[in-house]
Amino acid sequence: MILDHLAAITSRLATLTTGPTDMAVHVVSVDPAGTAPTGGTPATPYVVLEPRLPVESDRMAGWTATLNGDLYVRCVGRDWHEAAFAQEQTRALLSDWRPTIPGRDCAPLRLFDSQPARVDRDEPEQLIYAVDVYRIFSAPGPA
Repeated sequence: MILDHLAAITSRLATLTTGPTDMAVHVVSVDPAGTAPTGGTPATPYVVLEPRLPVESDRMAGWTATLNGDLYVRCVGRDWHEAAFAQEQTRALLSDWRPTIPGRDCAPLRLFDSQPARVDRDEPEQLIYAVDVYRIFSAPGPA
């Protein structure tokens, strides 16, 4: 169920990977394809999705119905302008967008919190990143 939500979101952001934007979109934590950035710094700007999607259950066993969590969208650039550009592009696609997932009733993604652009001091190269946090909620719905 969580992977279905991520697939819908990455599909929505697929337009960023071609054309004039040409930004890579990576998923960390639960990415079965292993596309998280590794082996050096990818070309900038790029976007990193980090889901924090706990499943709430009123049952002792098995998957339940309600997904209520957050999606951290990290927009990275070599300077403030690249990071701000990536953030602007992702916001345009994700804010108030309602994912379509068979068997789920999804609420629109809500921009819940945001962190201003700052220097990533953990990287050997100076990178600037800004983070948006979206609230994700879905429950069982029509198939």
